[in-house]
Amino acid sequence: MSNAAESRLEHIEFVLLFRGSISRQDLVEAFGIGEAAATRDFRQYNASCPGNMNLNNVTKRWEIDVDSFKPCFTHRAQSVLSKLRGPKYSELLGLSLANGAPRLSLPNVDVLACVTRAIANKNAIRVRYMHASGTCKNIEIVPHSLVDNGIRWHVRAFDRSRKIFWDFVLGRISNATVILDSISQIESVDADNQWKRIVKLELAPHPSSENLKNPKAIEFEYGMESGMMIKEVRAANAGYWLRLWNVDCSPEQSKRGGQYQLCLRNPLALYDVESAVLAPGYIQKSEVKLKSGHTD
Repeated sequence: MSNAAESRLEHIEFVLLFRGSISRQDLVEAFGIGEAAATRDFRQYNASCPGNMNLNNVTKRWEIDVDSFKPCFTHRAQSVLSKLRGPKYSELLGLSLANGAPRLSLPNVDVLACVTRAIANKNAIRVRYMHASGTCKNIEIVPHSLVDNGIRWHVRAFDRSRKIFWDFVLGRISNATVILDSISQIESVDADNQWKRIVKLELAPHPSSENLKNPKAIEFEYGMESGMMIKEVRAANAGYWLRLWNVDCSPEQSKRGGQYQLCLRNPLALYDVESAVLAPGYIQKSEVKLKSGHTD
């Protein structure tokens, strides 16, 4: 079976599963094929996945047989939601979706292109960067990764002036120019220990009834086992995710408020994690001088 034919069969199943019915005209309009070809595709899907659908002779639509339906394709939640966000399926299924909070900060496309070219070709770039403190400097950085921290995009890069890895907000960069020279080993991603280090975060329902009256609801929502879930993240990003998820990282789970429905059961996992300064309530037990940075 060709990739194109397989895509059409997957489309049949997707619409069947998430709308409940699909017509020959739906397939014709989605792929620009003829009615005869669409008929063959439905015949092929029915032969490959018997019992999944029945033809309604009145409406001339194939309808899902919920009792015997067994998917022939994998439909992972993240992939499904990504499809549903797009106009192709949201309009076809008649869905009204709010696709997350509107972005308050977006990078300049020319700056972004310069950064990605530098990453792809292992180059440094010369930029003008506006720090939150108010200073504006011309600096040279060696970018290696882009990060969407849920609020804005930043680039993880080696700062040649300070000899450290740092998170630079893309929206604060201007006048970006690629420097056509070779980078050293200490400037490469392999030298960024906070980026390479993987941290296991043990997330659990918050113990305070003031924050959360029904812990079982959170356990069910997140698919927790034994009242906990484990997320493995890069140390460089851990603080961002914990802040985004509103996880109480205080030693005694002391933060109060309905926004804190999760707590970090193993705060010691954040020891020497430099982005932990962003985690709600986290207190570093020993003063450790930052060797790399974050965007705030």
